[in-house]
Amino acid sequence: MTLQLLPNYFKKIGLSLFLITMLPNFFRGFWEGFQGHPQGYYESILAKYSILGIPLNEQFFSTLGILSVLGLIIYALSKDKVFDEFLLQLRLESIHLSFFVSVLIIFVMLFFEPNSEISALFVVELQVLIFLITNKIKKVRSKPSTAESYE
Repeated sequence: MTLQLLPNYFKKIGLSLFLITMLPNFFRGFWEGFQGHPQGYYESILAKYSILGIPLNEQFFSTLGILSVLGLIIYALSKDKVFDEFLLQLRLESIHLSFFVSVLIIFVMLFFEPNSEISALFVVELQVLIFLITNKIKKVRSKPSTAESYE
């Protein structure tokens, strides 16, 4: 059985979707943290405004968060320009490693703060980001060095 992946041009689509939908949440969270306000402080202020008739409420930002994870998943499931069994093996090793690293991070978080709440979206984002990072590191490390001269 082979792993069916999306064509290479989906990397651009997934990355674009991620960046477009991540930026509003990033700026909102950055501004709340910069001002020292708790999360959701600006919800009543932003609800007065709308983009194309869509109110800027908590549901809007939650939808953007889900779309940003979807963009990361599309990017992660896209083929490389050159795809062979070795790259498939690196991808599977990265998936394996990302699962264990995310479980370890969550365990450490719960060890130091047992009453903390962890959302499912956080777990998915964590696993996809760890996968992308480890997959890129494995690809870079596995590239052959420059050709040596055999004189």
